[in-house]
Amino acid sequence: GADREFVADQFLTCNLRAMRIGDVQYACVLDSKGLILDDAFVYLTHDAVEILTSGYHSRQTIDYLGHYVVYVRRTGADVAFEESHRTAAVALQGPRSCEALARALDRLTSGSGTIASSSTSLPPSQQFRLETVEEESQEVRADVLEEMP
Repeated sequence: GADREFVADQFLTCNLRAMRIGDVQYACVLDSKGLILDDAFVYLTHDAVEILTSGYHSRQTIDYLGHYVVYVRRTGADVAFEESHRTAAVALQGPRSCEALARALDRLTSGSGTIASSSTSLPPSQQFRLETVEEESQEVRADVLEEMP
């Protein structure tokens, strides 16, 4: 609704008024006491404020924001809240993370489906497996592994 930026500014630490459409900022999602519920990337579109949380406290964050939006709507604010599973993020860290991702994507695009290396020199914290999953549509799922054989 028309009040989406005003309402989101009340629980996000980034400055939405300084953002332009298409901008992305890192922020924390706060409760009414100023305590951090989760961290997130905030994306401003022409008709929405999209919040991609880390997912660590997703149920608590979704419940809080849902209740908060119901509360502010009662005061007359024009805002809506919708949970979505359309967007995901992959975060890689470490000095060889780009190399690990490039190798994984090469294997995925070569048609091998499952990506796992039996002879890798990457430490366990940088090793991962990508698998294709058949459901209604094909999607890619990333699992972080403790160790790869």
